[in-house]
Amino acid sequence: MDRILDDRYTFAFLPAEGGPYQRQCYWEVLHTFLPPQTQPILAAIRVLPHSGIHQALYEALKGEKARSIPRELFYGTPETYLQVTSDDNHLIHRVEEILPDQTAAMSLEILDETEERLEEATGQVLADFGIENGLRQLGQPGGADEIERRFSDPTDVFHTLADVKSEDVGWVSLSYHIDAAVKNQIRESLQTGATRHALTLHTDIEDGIYAKLYSNLDYLAFVKRVLDAKGEYVSPVVRNFISFYLKCLEKKIQVHTQNTNTDSHVLRKKLETLLGNEKGSGHYTLNYHDVTLIGHLIGGELPRDERDPDSSHSSYKVDPDVDTDPLFFQEVEGTIPRFLIQKFAEHTFSVHHNIRSIEYIGEDEQNRPGFETPPPA
Repeated sequence: MDRILDDRYTFAFLPAEGGPYQRQCYWEVLHTFLPPQTQPILAAIRVLPHSGIHQALYEALKGEKARSIPRELFYGTPETYLQVTSDDNHLIHRVEEILPDQTAAMSLEILDETEERLEEATGQVLADFGIENGLRQLGQPGGADEIERRFSDPTDVFHTLADVKSEDVGWVSLSYHIDAAVKNQIRESLQTGATRHALTLHTDIEDGIYAKLYSNLDYLAFVKRVLDAKGEYVSPVVRNFISFYLKCLEKKIQVHTQNTNTDSHVLRKKLETLLGNEKGSGHYTLNYHDVTLIGHLIGGELPRDERDPDSSHSSYKVDPDVDTDPLFFQEVEGTIPRFLIQKFAEHTFSVHHNIRSIEYIGEDEQNRPGFETPPPA
């Protein structure tokens, strides 16, 4: 059986024929459906981002008050608590929490040389925009304000009507030039003889270069400022940063599951739930839910949550303190019964909630991918 995150995500089944078995399913809330003329049906409910994990992560990382995703994700596993720096820059917090330790397997000479070239390339781009001190200017008091004054255009009525300042347009426009310079330097580094030799040592040089780049506080300050601009999601700098962050987070999950009794598939679902709740609260919209039908309850009790405002004769939320260990289920069998019960649950739950997907437990076990591929930058 797969490793588990918590015993409460394991459900016991007693089939009409054959021996007992267990299945796992991550849930945020348990819900009971009461179809006519049949035993109660338990469902595992979780919130998930309707727009995809890439955009949801981008929205969660915006703003100074956004919570730390890695710390929330791995909370409750003391053997792998993540260290968080004391700096007030939350964006830097998140990068330092998840950057892979790759530099030990790479040539520091290559990294230092590449970093120097990146600084020269970005500095030249900024100089073309009239910013003489390069990215370092963002770290100086009032440096960002001075740059914005170069972008400011009081006669720009069009962007004002669109509720986008000319400074925002300037940051996004600048990001395209910076991104092109960075990618050009990475391509040149990958073509050098020293880099080709490093590649024979199975080292992912490109990831190492980006790790070095995102360890640069001046460059992070630039990323953060572009993130704060309106319309910034079109920026390749923003999209590459989110893609890199997501890739590092996937590696962090893999290392975590190797060192603990954790199912990586369940951890990914936990991350989706975390980001889905973050997106819903940020947009003041009803969350979207993933509904997994567990089966008929044939042993134990499913007490109501007395605080559930949507409780009815057709369905109710289960008390969050319920102990799932003494519960026993039978999976719904037969094409017609499964179809009817699924439609009953879908109709009942959608009265007060948005549903993105509804399925029976076990239907996703044959396809357990990692995170979806982010859109190209």
